[in-house]
Amino acid sequence: MGKSHFSHHWYRVANLKPALRNHVEIHRQRMRGKTWFIIQDAQSGKYFRVSPATRAMLLRLDGSETIDTIWSEEGQKLGELQPTQAEVIQLIAQLYRADLIRGDVPPFMAEFIDRSDKTARQNLLVRYKNPLALRFPLVDPDSFFEKGLPFVRLLFSRWGVIFWALLLVLGSLLATMHWGELTNNLSDRVLSANNVLLLLLLYPVIKVLHELGHGFTVKSLGGEVHDIGLMLLVFMPVPYVDASSSAVLKNRWHRAAVGAAGIMVESGLAVIALFVWLAAEPGIVRAGAFNVMMIGGLSTVLFNGNPLLRFDGYYVLSDILNIPNLGARSNKYLLYLIQHYLFGMREVESVATSKGEARWFIVYGISAFVYRMIIMVAIALFVATQFFFIGILLAALAVLNAVVLPLFKGIKYLFSAHELGQNRRRAKLVSFGAVATLGLLLFVIPARHVTESQGVFSLGEGGAVINTAAGFVAELPLESGTLVEVGTTLLLLEDEELDTQVRSLGAELREFQNSFAAVNLFDQVQANILKEQIARTEATLAHYLSRQEGLTIKARRAGIFILPSSTDLLGRYVSEGKTIAYVVPVQVREAQVVVSSDRSSLVSDDTQSVEVRVEGAIDQLIEAKILRQAPSALISLPSAVLSSEGGGSVAVNPQKDGQLEPLQKHYRFDIELLSEPEQAPVNARVHVHFVHSDKPIGLQWIRTARQTFMSLFNV
Repeated sequence: MGKSHFSHHWYRVANLKPALRNHVEIHRQRMRGKTWFIIQDAQSGKYFRVSPATRAMLLRLDGSETIDTIWSEEGQKLGELQPTQAEVIQLIAQLYRADLIRGDVPPFMAEFIDRSDKTARQNLLVRYKNPLALRFPLVDPDSFFEKGLPFVRLLFSRWGVIFWALLLVLGSLLATMHWGELTNNLSDRVLSANNVLLLLLLYPVIKVLHELGHGFTVKSLGGEVHDIGLMLLVFMPVPYVDASSSAVLKNRWHRAAVGAAGIMVESGLAVIALFVWLAAEPGIVRAGAFNVMMIGGLSTVLFNGNPLLRFDGYYVLSDILNIPNLGARSNKYLLYLIQHYLFGMREVESVATSKGEARWFIVYGISAFVYRMIIMVAIALFVATQFFFIGILLAALAVLNAVVLPLFKGIKYLFSAHELGQNRRRAKLVSFGAVATLGLLLFVIPARHVTESQGVFSLGEGGAVINTAAGFVAELPLESGTLVEVGTTLLLLEDEELDTQVRSLGAELREFQNSFAAVNLFDQVQANILKEQIARTEATLAHYLSRQEGLTIKARRAGIFILPSSTDLLGRYVSEGKTIAYVVPVQVREAQVVVSSDRSSLVSDDTQSVEVRVEGAIDQLIEAKILRQAPSALISLPSAVLSSEGGGSVAVNPQKDGQLEPLQKHYRFDIELLSEPEQAPVNARVHVHFVHSDKPIGLQWIRTARQTFMSLFNV
């Protein structure tokens, strides 16, 4: 059903003769192929976007004609583009409230304006009741930016952008090269007492430069800046600059440049700080440079430069897409979809005014909501690990804002919104039906419940061929893949220096023995000395003979001889204790699986079946069973292929170089495959599913959240 052009309230405003005030300016813009007009209030700095049809009516508001006359005559020219009477009433009320028109206000309009003022007071209350973000305007800085612009104009020009881009590329390369050093033990470095103090001192300074970037960019593009002040952001004083005059710039790239200026300033400072950090010695200068990098780099990527949050990145995206108020209109469009298609409210109108906007509204509205929730939860958990009470409070506020308040508003809308009218019953049925369906899916209907883990094939005792003496590989008697028995010679090593030592010690021993035989009957003191020398030499010789015997490497078990690098092993030096080959069982049936501590009890207590897939033959599903569980947490992973550096899923402790100590607590489970795999290469990674009793998805999520919480706080 099409919308009506008429309103039963029209008679109350038809005879008004309002006039636009002299300080009102109108600017023309092209957005997504359509022409729009921006109404600017030069005194208050407010902006309104109107269509060409509405602008034609506004230009005739000079106090000499009634609204009814203007609407009727313009309607003859505009045809279907004519604004409806309800839209005109709404527009006049907004203009009155913004003090953009003058004239008498009838009782009906006064009620309309009172309602608008009430909304404004509520918005003001919301703004100042939040102690984490309070704004206090201070002075008009326009003359300051005007006088300072000649000194920095080059930075805010095309050459400045090129220099910034080159700086960013170089900084990205250097950051990648030193990434491990930059991120090592990050939380402890950032949240230490001394560093927090330095962070609090540097943060306002960086934000001052950030806001100056916005101000000078606006001035360089011909705009004005009339408001600068102080904002208490999480009780930290941070400056702000009102650069909203960029809304009247005709070029969308110029408008985007104003929003991007702060991001560019902070990222540029971060790169310069990286240069200082690399060059400076440990101390206050290096620590300060690190904090500048973190503020200008990390905060830009996660917050200020991210378009999914209402910071600079959001306004840049909005300007580039030529979609004003992208976030608010996305939420309104999602609400429109619900009202129009689910509640059956055919009279509601879409906020999408041009081709392609609807798709952006859907994608942005959903993505922004999900990202905000993720960021809020991540921040709450991170802070809670350092400051428990504050983190729990932030988590509670996140749940309140994300779940409780929207749910309360939704219920209130269903039961009291006048616009629902005859559609109220359908809206209730659809809403409560959706909630009931979601509840069934999350908390009633059972779903497959598994724990995903990784492991490696267990070779058993004697499976790894480890040389007990260093030497050069002299001979490879067997080819890789040969079936061997216990005691079969696998490799022959040689060590000429060791052979020389053995010969020398043998000759020395014989000399001592001959001398002892000569003096034993005549000089007992000398004989005792020679006896001790013989004993020492024999012990030393036995040690070297043992090492020499170790140069012949033999199989300690029967199985298949596997030599991973047989092509280039001959003649290579092999250090002592190195694994150089394997003897694997003819049938590999056991695997060692690592399970995180938050899932180990579930695996132990509720495993119905075990499913295994071998890397390299991932299409083959093999049934298995649990043989045993290690009683204590792992000190070292069974194989490097399970670590994140080896392509696995377990992060290892970076402070333990050369070791495979898991960063988080893990337990080892030994499983037995119930059928032989098609292939079981040495150190092959296996993907294991421990299948548990079916459980609704919601209950699975709750358990995961509880386990995550307990592991974070070592409960």
